[in-house]
Amino acid sequence: MATISADSTQAIATAVEGAHSAYLDDTLDNLAYKHKTLYALFSLLQAEGTPLVGSNAQLTGELGHTLLVIKEAINSLPRRLTADFNERQTLSDVKKLSGRRSRALGVVAIVTDSAQPFASWAVPFVQSVLDGNAVLFIATPGSALVLGQVPDHYNNNAAYPVIWNENPASVVGKLPVANTISGPQVWVSALVCPSDALPRAVELPVSSRTRPFAIAPLPTGSVPIIVDQSVLPNGTALTPAQEAAGTVPSKVVATAKAIARALEQTGRGGLGAPRFLLVHENIAKPLLRALQQALPADIKTEEQPLLENMSKIQAFLSTRPAQSRSTSQFLPIYTVRSLDGAIDFVQNSIPTPSTAYVFAAKRFAAYAFNFLKELPAVYLNTFLGG
Repeated sequence: MATISADSTQAIATAVEGAHSAYLDDTLDNLAYKHKTLYALFSLLQAEGTPLVGSNAQLTGELGHTLLVIKEAINSLPRRLTADFNERQTLSDVKKLSGRRSRALGVVAIVTDSAQPFASWAVPFVQSVLDGNAVLFIATPGSALVLGQVPDHYNNNAAYPVIWNENPASVVGKLPVANTISGPQVWVSALVCPSDALPRAVELPVSSRTRPFAIAPLPTGSVPIIVDQSVLPNGTALTPAQEAAGTVPSKVVATAKAIARALEQTGRGGLGAPRFLLVHENIAKPLLRALQQALPADIKTEEQPLLENMSKIQAFLSTRPAQSRSTSQFLPIYTVRSLDGAIDFVQNSIPTPSTAYVFAAKRFAAYAFNFLKELPAVYLNTFLGG
């Protein structure tokens, strides 16, 4: 890798210029290059990534997913290079509106994220290669950025430029952008990064001579898992006899296992990691019994009614760091009296999260999605019925 300790605007501009040398048009040679690059990345992550993950289940899952993304990207590339290249040169009326050719943006800056040390850079890098973009990396010391054997464009001895800096936001704020005719000849056309790598307020001018556009960072509030009573058979509470017998319906067991997988895969780190549960009071007891079997022994749960503890819970969820890298040993479970109560709490009572998970029967999940669809991501885990 071409490593750069960049603090000055000039050093950053030089790194961007170095990245631009790998800009790819869609020539035949570059189609072959994409094959070569993705195969090299896959091999490298297998060889160097595996020792880095060790016995960490979260990192093992993340590395496996990253390798799967690369494999799917390789499979998406044309095999008959000459024939497929000729076909790509034909204008295609994709939406039957107007002919268009695919075109790369230019230089894409990718900021690594310690919460996802492999996927945060490798996944957008793969997409950049597929689209023909040049790439510049911005990384903090300790990042799992392994690119030593990945060729940069045609020159096997060259390397992708990497800016190492303790504070990525300071680098992002100095990236050259196209603002005027007399502006830089080479600039960053796109940015992929975690929200905490952005300056608090970001406004980048563009070359259209109209108005600047603003980057709105992703919300960083604590991420909820909402579990509605419609997960229960017929959507009704267990009978006293079933409660006394400790009955746990199969759909509740499946829900608990899915929650455990979500916690394991995110490692309770990063913007999308679940932080707490909002559970309908009619399903709370069987779900707690199922979670005791599904969750690792070191994750402790604590049940509290939401309304009776509203102020304390709001304060806890508002101050808890949303991107802690350490694994929390505490999973709070707050019981609610209705699905509407859970939705209202997420919408109006705590800082906006980047993600929400919803477990409910199909029609109730659709109902929740209609109110939560303004969030960047909503994962619906639906069950038949309801």
